Amino acid sequence: MRFGDPNTGFVGDMYSFSEPGYGVYHRPVAELARKYAGDQVNDMTGKDFTSIIEVLNDHQPVWVIINATYQKLPKNQFTTWHTTSGKVSITMREHSVLITGYDDQFIYFNDPLNKQEKAPIKDFIAAWEQMGKQAIAL
Repeated sequence: MRFGDPNTGFVGDMYSFSEPGYGVYHRPVAELARKYAGDQVNDMTGKDFTSIIEVLNDHQPVWVIINATYQKLPKNQFTTWHTTSGKVSITMREHSVLITGYDDQFIYFNDPLNKQEKAPIKDFIAAWEQMGKQAIAL
């Protein structure tokens, strides 16, 4: 069985929870953002979390791919999808939030799903790294 690839576009039905779905990763979002914002798009994917801190210090929010628990997930929460572009490791707990700030204990963010506003910084970073260090700012 083949599935869509979140590295190439949105997988699933974004208008309904009654249909199976997943989401999208950073690359298609960055490509779309570049159509509207051009060189203002800062795709920090793969970089260390300090790059996010630097952007936050400039008072700019950062959009990230994370999981809905904001902590590292056990391996049994992941599966491999076979897509037309190859294998992709996914978790059905995939999520994204907009980071708006930090302090020595917490990362603060806007979460459209859980309405959660903060998570412990160490847990958040571990979850973000596990999801491939995906981050974009404008």
